Amino acid sequence: MKKYILPVCAVLLVLICIIATLPAPEPEHCAICDSIPYHAPALVNLATGEVGELTVYEPHPFKAGELWEYQQGGTFSFLTVAGVTGYRDTARWEFHISIPIEQNEYEEKYFCKSCREKLQPFSQTGFVLADLRLPSEPEIYFIQNNCEIKLENYLIHMEWNESNQYEVTVIGTIDSSVFSDHPIDYE
Repeated sequence: MKKYILPVCAVLLVLICIIATLPAPEPEHCAICDSIPYHAPALVNLATGEVGELTVYEPHPFKAGELWEYQQGGTFSFLTVAGVTGYRDTARWEFHISIPIEQNEYEEKYFCKSCREKLQPFSQTGFVLADLRLPSEPEIYFIQNNCEIKLENYLIHMEWNESNQYEVTVIGTIDSSVFSDHPIDYE
């Protein structure tokens, strides 16, 4: 009996090592590609799977991924996006958010196989930006110092700030004269 204990323990140790290196099972719903379409760039928290839109303009009340023709403007509000608080200033059509540079554990359990492959180069960053106008074909962007990205109706500027965080500014580039001055009645 004693002569079998060592081989059995060795086999169990090998099995535990194999199981520990297996990828997490795919979720029923991927945090990125099963998301609703977003008009503005999205912030993705790789540790929690939270995804949120860095919205500058008012979204359409009934059509996902589209803007409402009525834009009030002139407001200032704090919003929490993907676990980080930022602010939207519609007087200037901007969204500002400071992203902590924490080496949070990348949790692939929130993402499907296709998105895991796209996120692999960013797995040590904690957060990424994503273009989710077509969630089934997401574009992923690295958050880095002194970088600008142009996405359809937005200019995204990123820089390192004095608090050791990335300051991300999303600027709306749509000419505000195209918006209506009062709400449209959809009834």
